Amino acid sequence: MRTLVLAQNKGGVGKTSISRILSEYFARQGYHVLGLDLDPQCNYSRRFLSMDYDPADPDGVYPAIHPAYLPQEHGEWDGRSSTADIFTHHPTVPYPSWVDNLEVLPGHGERLRQLESQARNDAQTMSQALKTFLERDDLRAHYDLVIMDTSPSKDALARSAMTAATHLLIPTLLETQSTEGLVGMLAFWRQVNRSRTAPLEIVGILPNRVRPVGLHEGLLEGLRGHPGTGRFITPVTLADRIAFAESDHTDAKPKSVFDLPKANKARLEAEAVGRYVHGKLFA
Repeated sequence: MRTLVLAQNKGGVGKTSISRILSEYFARQGYHVLGLDLDPQCNYSRRFLSMDYDPADPDGVYPAIHPAYLPQEHGEWDGRSSTADIFTHHPTVPYPSWVDNLEVLPGHGERLRQLESQARNDAQTMSQALKTFLERDDLRAHYDLVIMDTSPSKDALARSAMTAATHLLIPTLLETQSTEGLVGMLAFWRQVNRSRTAPLEIVGILPNRVRPVGLHEGLLEGLRGHPGTGRFITPVTLADRIAFAESDHTDAKPKSVFDLPKANKARLEAEAVGRYVHGKLFA
């Protein structure tokens, strides 16, 4: 079983969108995929599942009752399961999504925010809990790939994911602030690797929302020529296309970029990224 974490300490780089695209791509290729949403915003969860909302909390997103929940048979379980349960030893029951072969353990906004706050002085315990979860025999027997979406920070949840994963993909925008942050992100990766037995392999730094303008072309050329980042820049990119933005919405038609016509440029780019990541994970 491979475990891919998408991480970047800068927000707005399209991390969740790329997590979604890769989850759909691998599931459609016949792999059994588990998506873990470790971002309190829960945008990945909302893309694949119906979530409940707390009207008193604008960020209060939490899982709905599991479709397989039977109160008379499941004892003390309340029928809701989330990634927060990984760290609190509660039942972890992934939800079926609308994509065949893809199951999701959704986020719980309030509880993940609480964990972020509580874990500042206990990041090692968080990392061990996630590692133990991913090493479960039943998990490894059922899934080929786990994809983890993280919040845009270097908090304990992101560190836990990078400590437990086998592979790392770093999305970036071709903007000065985002590209400057890559040096810090790579330093964070090296720091995490110092505490690991087996190294966290970098799939690559994936340029996202690329536009055919001089600024983007210059920054991309600079990243490829930079001694610190050059060897990690992926040969594939995702352009700034309306099709990617539209497919992020729960009521998108079609629901997936992979349901667009075969010659559609957004679909072709998404498939190229999927093939590239597949080669890095399963070659």
